[in-house]
Amino acid sequence: KPTNPLLCGVGINFRADRTGVLVVSSLVPDGPAQRTGLVQEGDVLCEIEGTQVLRSPLSKVSKLLLGENGTTVNVVFLRDDERVTIDFVRGQVRNLLAVSKVEPVGTK
Repeated sequence: KPTNPLLCGVGINFRADRTGVLVVSSLVPDGPAQRTGLVQEGDVLCEIEGTQVLRSPLSKVSKLLLGENGTTVNVVFLRDDERVTIDFVRGQVRNLLAVSKVEPVGTK
């Protein structure tokens, strides 16, 4: 499947728990998130760029996380009831799992 070479991410794979909350399931090796050393498996995705995404569909989350290479994205996670705020610099990620799960939507 061809992907847009201009779209870059932070290298985090998520899984939804039974309540619809997105939890960090793994980090892409040598991806932007892993290089920060700040993200842990089990962190709960809370906000992206000030937008509340606690129980948002993966398609919405992917649109917010993806962007141009070298741009910064602010992400807030919940870890043990504490907010963890991280600024990631987007980069090329070899295996964008999150993108492969997004269904095509109408252009709006």
